[in-house]
Amino acid sequence: MNKKSIVIAVVLALALGLGLGAVFFPKVNNNFGAIKWSGATNTSISVAITSTSVLSANPAREYASLVNTGSNNVCCSYGTSTGAVWGKGVCLNANGGTLEIIPNPDTGTIWSGVIGCIATSSTSTIAVSEY
Repeated sequence: MNKKSIVIAVVLALALGLGLGAVFFPKVNNNFGAIKWSGATNTSISVAITSTSVLSANPAREYASLVNTGSNNVCCSYGTSTGAVWGKGVCLNANGGTLEIIPNPDTGTIWSGVIGCIATSSTSTIAVSEY
């Protein structure tokens, strides 16, 4: 913003009763506002070397995250609770690999189906949060 633009914005904001905060700290209007943690379900799931269900279908889902807190890599597949295959889907590295499920910014829709995961050589742990 140049000086002239700032002056016009300040005058307009004050004339509309919005205050100076509306000029210098505009409200962002998108689908990614503050994360609502009240009512969240937080679990820890052991993922074996066979496909393990980590997230059930939930048509009311607004957000979900899967964090591999274990020491083995894990691969996760959308749409199956028992058919995850190593090397396919979304692979989460050991010690922090993360998958976030958020609404599509264009449509507002979100994946509401099941997710299954499988570990590499031995069991790993996935921290799951959903609301």
